[in-house]
Amino acid sequence: MKLYLIRHGESESNASGYYLGKDSKLSIAGRTQARKLARRFVKIPINLVVASDYRRAISTAEIIGRVKKKKVVIIPFLGEERYPTEFERKHTNDPEVARMRRILRKNRNKKGWHYSDEENFFDLKLRIQKFLKVLGRRKEKSILAVGHGISNRMIVGLMLFG
Repeated sequence: MKLYLIRHGESESNASGYYLGKDSKLSIAGRTQARKLARRFVKIPINLVVASDYRRAISTAEIIGRVKKKKVVIIPFLGEERYPTEFERKHTNDPEVARMRRILRKNRNKKGWHYSDEENFFDLKLRIQKFLKVLGRRKEKSILAVGHGISNRMIVGLMLFG
């Protein structure tokens, strides 16, 4: 199987610097990025387009899917790393967010540790392993997956290092 990993286009959350969660839409620049990417895939055979269940990933996948004439299959296991709920609607430069990030970094290697309701490294790894199992059961030979930076890095890491 060939797997093309795509990060969603720029979201309103990325552009504004605020944590906006699952519902953050593509920005104008993000829609332009997705259209440019779709044109790059015109001549590349794709049997299936999948996306995480985040609005920005679905929108990116749908733009590509229209060009490829493929319906998008949503696979929630491909989602963004889940941050603490306390981050939502806060700016990335907020001092409280910075304080929480320091605590999260300090404890990132502790398997069962959580600050609150976030996903830690081990949770993310397990979720991405489930995503890869779902893909492994697919019959399609060429899959384009629209996810997120961290989920794509975890996929590559698991594929390279197990």
